[in-house]
Amino acid sequence: MTKEIKLPPLRTAQLGYVSAIEIEGPRGSLAGTVLRGRGGDAIGILDGILIEPSARRIAFLVVQTFHENAACQYLLPVHAVLPRMEAARHALFVDIDEDEMVEYHRLAHHGFPDLSHADLISALRQEPVTRDWIAHCGIGTFC
Repeated sequence: MTKEIKLPPLRTAQLGYVSAIEIEGPRGSLAGTVLRGRGGDAIGILDGILIEPSARRIAFLVVQTFHENAACQYLLPVHAVLPRMEAARHALFVDIDEDEMVEYHRLAHHGFPDLSHADLISALRQEPVTRDWIAHCGIGTFC
C-alpha cells in the first residue's frame, strides 16, 4: 500500500533558484557538496537552493539523487531538514534519511527563475556583504 503524502502547494512565482556553483561555503563553491542523512550515508548532491526574496529566507535545498539509474531532484524544506555544513568532508548533513526523500516535492525540472550570487545576497541581506560573509555563516546557519 502506498503512503499518501500531502505536501503544501509550492508558490513557485515567489521563489528563485540559485545554483550550488554560485554559493560559497567554507571551502569554496558548494557545487558537488554531498548531502548526508542522519546516519551519515550519502543521500544526494546539493544542486542549489530556492530562495523566497519577499520573506528574505532560503526556503528549500534542491537535491539531486539517483534512484534505479535515474536522476531525480527533490525540494527539501530548510526548516524541516535542519542543514549543517561540515567543511572538512565537503558535506551537508540533513535531519532525514534517504527513504524519507519521497515525502518531499519531486521535480521533473525546476522551472524557477535563475538567480546569481549577488541576487542571493541582495535577497537575504539589506547591507552589502562579501562571499566571505556567506562562508562565515555556513549553509546551515542562514544568519
